[in-house]
Amino acid sequence: MRNKKVIYYLVTVIGVITAFIPIIGSLVNGILHVDEPILLVEMERIAEGYMPYVDMHLNYPPLWFYLMAGLKYLFHIPYGNYLFYHIIHYIFVIANAILLAFICQNQGFSKITAWFSAWLFMISSHWLSGNAILFEMPSSFWGLLAMYLTQLQKPQLYIYSIIGIIASFSFLTKQFGAGFFFLVLIMILLSQKLSWKHLIMYVVGYFIPICICLIIWRGTFMQSVLLNGYGTTNAVDGTSVTLFTWSNVVWVLKQLGWLVIRCFPILLAIPLLFFHKLDKDQRVLFLVAIFGILGFSLQFLFVHWDRAGLLHYYLYLIPFACLIIAYISESYKVLIGGGKILIITLLSITTLLSLYSTYYNRAWKIYLRSNGMKGDIEFAQKVASKVENGKTIWIVDANKENIYWLANLFPPNMTTVGYSCGSLEITKERAQLQIDSADYVLHCIESDYCIPAFTDSMKTYLSQFPTDTFDNGGWTLLLHDKQQQK
Repeated sequence: MRNKKVIYYLVTVIGVITAFIPIIGSLVNGILHVDEPILLVEMERIAEGYMPYVDMHLNYPPLWFYLMAGLKYLFHIPYGNYLFYHIIHYIFVIANAILLAFICQNQGFSKITAWFSAWLFMISSHWLSGNAILFEMPSSFWGLLAMYLTQLQKPQLYIYSIIGIIASFSFLTKQFGAGFFFLVLIMILLSQKLSWKHLIMYVVGYFIPICICLIIWRGTFMQSVLLNGYGTTNAVDGTSVTLFTWSNVVWVLKQLGWLVIRCFPILLAIPLLFFHKLDKDQRVLFLVAIFGILGFSLQFLFVHWDRAGLLHYYLYLIPFACLIIAYISESYKVLIGGGKILIITLLSITTLLSLYSTYYNRAWKIYLRSNGMKGDIEFAQKVASKVENGKTIWIVDANKENIYWLANLFPPNMTTVGYSCGSLEITKERAQLQIDSADYVLHCIESDYCIPAFTDSMKTYLSQFPTDTFDNGGWTLLLHDKQQQK
């Protein structure tokens, strides 16, 4: 017994250390994800008094921005403090892992299984862009919290209106968080202890915060958050794009296949669960986990990036993959022979893949061997030195839009375009609007991140203005000063 306790505590310590080493590394010497600076600079503008959807264009729900702006005021955080928001981000990550462990334990799973799932969540999510300040982690927090509270199946009706409010926070953090509305709905519908009254209270609670947003911002909220054309319009001419095509369905299936083969091979053992009798509550949560993976995989209908750009879209799927892994791990106890060997083998491969991906691709390649944000900061300062104070600049390439935040610069057309970036947000019409209005335009000659809407005719037009040329790690960038002719 004494030896078992020693082994248990030793494994716990090793688990905590291995989970937190990558976090510490990213806090000390991390690099910027392409999307982070845009979210941060938009948050800073809101903290300065800009009203989203009114005098600042915003393609996202408002909750995260106001939450971070509130913390900024509360703790008197100066502009550009990345570390503070990064720590807040990891608080959400850790909270998600804890919630996942609690959900597993409420299902009757052992502490080892529950906390292994939480550990695997932290390790596997880290390399899938969970190390970056993005919406998926806080959005998942609200959704998992709502699921956990629903799982407790309290009889009081008012609790379910609170659960609805919490679940809506997931959507109000990022649009795809709406998936949690349906997952909690399923949990209530299939519960033996809850009635239609609980369901109604949940739905009413869910729409209260959304209605408040509609009262404040009216139609501009719906237009910006739900009808902004993200992934549903052609990047160049703004025409509608059909989402449900065979090629898109195949694309989604490919992403699911990659999730299983590359991230969680243990999911191949799901058929073994047919030999493991689950009680009703366990069957409900298992069904919710399956729906969670399948439902959130529909994100890929909207995005068709290369693999690096897709990584953070998998973050919504990881909690449910880890939940299913908990079921498979528990089934180990009742299986014999080849079933046990298969689970041990696939679970070992899954664990090693996650450790390798996080420790090699993140800790070794980036946190130990890169200069972190130093190069980005120096280049942003170099560009800013050529931009006159108070003037606007349109930065065409998404991978260089970190300059907006690092140098505290403003784009033109704050109310209509603002910090929009990437091929899903910038149409040809918007690109022309930015070129016509900006005092400066910066673009990269060779960049793959150059949006399709930025045409050759636009480049030819800009060439008539005085131009500064920058070299940035082998990339050539041109800064056009539109305030004067050559």
